[in-house]
Amino acid sequence: MLRLKELREGLGHTQAKMAEMIGCLQTTYQRYESGDRTPSYDVLLRISDVFDVSVDYLLGKNVMDAQNLTAYETELLA
Repeated sequence: MLRLKELREGLGHTQAKMAEMIGCLQTTYQRYESGDRTPSYDVLLRISDVFDVSVDYLLGKNVMDAQNLTAYETELLA
């Protein structure tokens, strides 16, 4: 959950505001951000909605780089 702080700061929100938006306590959100606690699937979905990113992105999975696509993959996307 290393991306939570970066995303939150990008929106200019406090931890308290994020907690309010996803329906949890500020201390709980703070633990999500620090990695001391893992959010449930439902909470991950709410967080991803707030930030308009995928759950995969929140969990640190690499975003596919268009430069690494094969010609066939590029054609499919077009």
